Amino acid sequence: MSSVRIFRKENRLAKKLRAPGGITVDEALKRADQRLETVREKSLVALDSKIDAIARVAASRNIDGAVDAAAGAGEIFSLAGTFQLHELSQAAGSLHNLLLYGPQGEATPWDAILVHVNALRTLRRPELSGDLAARTAVVQGLRRVSERLKRTDETSAP
Repeated sequence: MSSVRIFRKENRLAKKLRAPGGITVDEALKRADQRLETVREKSLVALDSKIDAIARVAASRNIDGAVDAAAGAGEIFSLAGTFQLHELSQAAGSLHNLLLYGPQGEATPWDAILVHVNALRTLRRPELSGDLAARTAVVQGLRRVSERLKRTDETSAP
C-alpha cells in the first residue's frame, strides 16, 4: 500500500509578513489595490459587455438565453463588488435572482428584466447616476420588483 503525500503551495504573502523586515499588512493591501487598478479599465469594459449581452436577451425575449443572462448577472455581481461598485453589484444580484427564481416560460417578466438592465447601465457609472441615496433607492426598488415576482410555488422552481 502506498502512502499519501500532500503538497502545499507556499504562501508567499504569509512568508513575507512573518519574515523580519517583511511587508506590513497595510503595504500588502496597498500593493493589491495598485495591481487591481491595472485591470480596472478592462474589467469595466467587460462589465459593459455583460450588461449589453443581457440587454440583447431581454430585448429578444429569448427564454433560452435567460440562463446565460443569469450567469452574466452573477458575474456582474462579483466583478462590480471587486471594484466597490456596490449598488451595481446589488442590482445585478437582484436581476440574477429574478432570472433564476422569477416566473419562467410565457410568464417571464421581460419588462422587469429590462428595468433591471437599464438600472445596471445607470449604476455602472456612479458619478452620473446621482448621489448615494438615489442609487440606494433604485436598488431597493429593484429588490421589491424581484421579490414581488419571485416564485412561491416550489414545484415551479428550476
